[in-house]
Amino acid sequence: MVDEKALWIKYRNNSTQENRNLLALNYLPLVKRIAAKIYTTIQGKVEFEELLNYGIFGLLTSIERFEESRNLKFETFATHRIRGAILDGLRQIDPLKRGTRSKVKKIDRAINELKSSLGKDPSDKDVADYLNITKEELLNWYAEIDALSTFQSDFSDSEKSYIDLSMAIEKLEEREKQVIDLYYYEDLSLDEIAKILNISVSRVSQIHGKALIKLKSQLEGDA
Repeated sequence: MVDEKALWIKYRNNSTQENRNLLALNYLPLVKRIAAKIYTTIQGKVEFEELLNYGIFGLLTSIERFEESRNLKFETFATHRIRGAILDGLRQIDPLKRGTRSKVKKIDRAINELKSSLGKDPSDKDVADYLNITKEELLNWYAEIDALSTFQSDFSDSEKSYIDLSMAIEKLEEREKQVIDLYYYEDLSLDEIAKILNISVSRVSQIHGKALIKLKSQLEGDA
């Protein structure tokens, strides 16, 4: 059995590429798990090995930048970076997401302007009316949205961002928090989340997309 603590001590005492790679080998299953989950959402448009390579880059960067004094588990710190590295890689090669990103911008702008004029969070009907679409169309837009089309970069790239993200999640509605927690922290699929919450997969997708829009609005508003 690999002594993880000994690997870290060895790397801290001598930060060679060889010692870094020994640590990376130890955490490779984490990269594979994250890449596999993203692979299922992109329906084979990119080879799994390509996702893995992006993820390994994120893992290596995580090892180099991880500071034990932050009192944060390495797996927690690395998970966001690995996912971010994979999403960044996909953004560079997937022009099909442009249409969805355009919808994200429209919804985001509508929510911010309505918040300002109404003095409260707008309802789905408010947003749909503002965009001159039906509420059903708006829900379909939400269902298309994922982290890849919502965030331009890894929003948890620093300790401050990680804290900001945690605070933004706390402001979500309870059902939205449940979906974000189960999907991003428990690594469950949308199908699995639908069964737990006893709702349809399409409804989970809508809640997930709407929650991402809210997080984007809060994080960029606080920037």
